[in-house]
Amino acid sequence: MIRLPVGASTVSVTNHLPPRLASIMVRSETGDFLFTVGPPGHIFEAGGTEFEYHVSVEGGNFTESLTTNGTLNNSITIEVYIPSQRVAPSISYEYHSLENVETWGRTGTRDRGPPLLSPPNNIDWSYGPFLSCTETCTTGIQVAYAVCTDLDFNNRILPDNYCSGSEKPTPIVRHCGSGNCAPRWVTRDWLPCSQTRCGVGSQQRLVQCMVLEANGRDSMVTDDLCPLASKPRHERECLMTESTGCGTEWEEDEWGECCSTEPLERRIQCVDSGGAVQPPFFCSHLHRNSSLRPCEKGPCTNGGCFLDPQEMVLRTLLH
Repeated sequence: MIRLPVGASTVSVTNHLPPRLASIMVRSETGDFLFTVGPPGHIFEAGGTEFEYHVSVEGGNFTESLTTNGTLNNSITIEVYIPSQRVAPSISYEYHSLENVETWGRTGTRDRGPPLLSPPNNIDWSYGPFLSCTETCTTGIQVAYAVCTDLDFNNRILPDNYCSGSEKPTPIVRHCGSGNCAPRWVTRDWLPCSQTRCGVGSQQRLVQCMVLEANGRDSMVTDDLCPLASKPRHERECLMTESTGCGTEWEEDEWGECCSTEPLERRIQCVDSGGAVQPPFFCSHLHRNSSLRPCEKGPCTNGGCFLDPQEMVLRTLLH
């Protein structure tokens, strides 16, 4: 954490860790967030002056920085959010104060940089402000980290090695939260289809209105507390087909005798493994032969048909 005092000008703060490990945040004197993460070139106001956010990737090295040419009318705090406590911060900073004293330094264990121009005399560990709660509702945690502080110079933040004469205090962890979360719909798994053979059945599932309480436990409440317009459905149709264990096939009637010039037609229907007739779409995944074929015989006479010579020879051979 870096505290920039009133009158600080020409500020430059740089984070040398990649975004998955650390990111810069800016807070006001009252602890309100003024900046978290923004697009490159983003301009925001902090401490009564404008800052610009920069991102640079050179040679595989990532840096993000905040700069301003203005002067702070109010003190601000630069923090680094680090999800893992096993990663040490790597922040360099520089600014000019009202006394025209230029200060700079680097926090963390990697490349601490040059010493400050104003050697600190009265230094000690102190705790920075608590970071944001890990949860927006229910119970989370807040962490405050110890920082090396120059008590004679507006409590400016120094690299940890300036306080190496005493052991760094462990972080303070406390519970936080804003009570229960908003009610929400929770769905369970679908039950098996009511149809065990081929056909259309129904499936049901449990849909409940639940509230995540401050103690981290889910509690069921009445449905009117959840938005009824977005309630998930609790029932749906289910289809048992061959892919779900139901064997179906197309059953074809034999062709009748060809007579006249009208096309022959036969019945084709979808049946299951038990012989029961099913809707055609139960067999839609199977190849279906034609139910029509042309008939080019002569006209029927006295209940019979004139056969062409080729068919007469074929029938004679077969009989």
